Amino acid sequence: MEKLNNMKHSKILFLNILLVIFVFEFITFRINIDAISAASYILMDGNSGRVLLKENSERKMHMASTTKIMTAILALESGKLNEKIVITKNMTNIEGCSIHLIEGEELTLEELVYAVMLDSANDASIAIAIQVAGSVAKFVELMNKKAREIGAFNTKFQNPNGLGHDQHYTTSYDLALITRYGYNNVPKFQEIASTKYYKIPYNNAKNQRQLKHHNKMLWTYKDCCGVKTGFIKSAGRCLVSAANRNDLLLISVTLNDPDDWQDHTQLLDYGFNNYCSRKFLCKDESIVHIWNDQEVLLKVKDNLSISLKKNEMYNTKVVYKINSNLSDYKKGDVIGKAEIRIGDNAESSVDLTLDQNLSKFSYTRTLFNLKSTIKSLAKPINLVQIGPLFL
Repeated sequence: MEKLNNMKHSKILFLNILLVIFVFEFITFRINIDAISAASYILMDGNSGRVLLKENSERKMHMASTTKIMTAILALESGKLNEKIVITKNMTNIEGCSIHLIEGEELTLEELVYAVMLDSANDASIAIAIQVAGSVAKFVELMNKKAREIGAFNTKFQNPNGLGHDQHYTTSYDLALITRYGYNNVPKFQEIASTKYYKIPYNNAKNQRQLKHHNKMLWTYKDCCGVKTGFIKSAGRCLVSAANRNDLLLISVTLNDPDDWQDHTQLLDYGFNNYCSRKFLCKDESIVHIWNDQEVLLKVKDNLSISLKKNEMYNTKVVYKINSNLSDYKKGDVIGKAEIRIGDNAESSVDLTLDQNLSKFSYTRTLFNLKSTIKSLAKPINLVQIGPLFL
C-alpha cells in the first residue's frame, strides 16, 4: 500500500511539473497600456520592421532633435566623413543645444556627426548640412527625398536640427522606419548612436570638447544601443531608443512623452519578454528554382528574420513568389521574393536575385512546366517552408 501511495504521489508531482512547464511556455508578459504617457508611440522589430505595439503611431507630430537621426544618416552616407570643415560664421551662434563652434576652426564631418548624435548640437547640424549639400535648403531637400525612399511618407523636414517649425513633423512609425534604416543600412550609425562619451577638438587647440550622450537609457537599460533624445516646447519630450538582445533588435519611439525613460523601459521589456528572433534565410544563401525543366540558381539578397511570440511559431511559414517567365532577366536582377507569413498576414520579405545568366534554349515549352519547386542548397531539409514551421 505504501508503495502504491508513493507511485500515486510521484504521478501527481510529475503532472504538476508538466503543468508548470506548460504555463511557463505560453505565458505572456503584459504591459499596462494606460500607464504609457506618450501621445504617440511604437515598438518595432528593427530587423523585419514588424510592429509589435503602437498607439497613434500615424499621428503627425513635431519631433524636436530626433530630426538629427536623418541628419546623421545623410552625413554618414555622403562619403565625406574624413573631410575637414572650416567653420564659417553662418555655422555659429545657433540657438539651443550647441558645442559652441568657433569661426575658423576645423573639424571633420565625422566629429560633427558625433556632436549631433551625442550632444544634440544644433550648430553642428547646420555645419553638416552646408558641407554635405552646399546649403541648408538643399540638405533639407535631401532629407525629404531620403524619407520618401525609406517609406516615411508622413514626415516632412524643414531644417536639419529640429528647431520649431509648423511644417516640420513626423510620426512615431516613420521615425522608427528611419531609425531602422540607419541600423540596417548605414555603416557606423549604430557605433556612433551607442557611444556614451567622445572627445573632439576645440578651436584647433590641444583642448578638447567632452561629449556625453543625452540618452540615459544607454546607462540604465541592459543592451541599449542608442539612439536620440529631443525636446522643444511645441514637441514635448521625444525619445528614440534601441536595444539588441539575442539577435532581437527593438526600436522604441515616443513623441510628446513626459515620462519617456520609464515608458521606454516598459516597451522594451514587453518586447524582449514576449518575442524572440527567428532567422529563416541568410544573406547570399543559394536557392535552386526549377523553371522550364532547367535548374536556375537564385540568391537571397539579405537576411530574412522576424520576431515571433511563442504561440506564433506553429503558424508561421515562408512563401516564395517568383516571376513565371525568367527569359528576360539577367544575373543580378530581382526576380521575386521570399515572404514570411504569420497566419494569412505577410509580415516581412526579402528579394531574390538571379545568380546566373540563363542559357539560350526554346521558350515554347508548355506552360504547365513553368510550375516551380524550390529547395535550399545548403539546407535541403528546409524544402519550401510553406507549411507550419516548427522552431
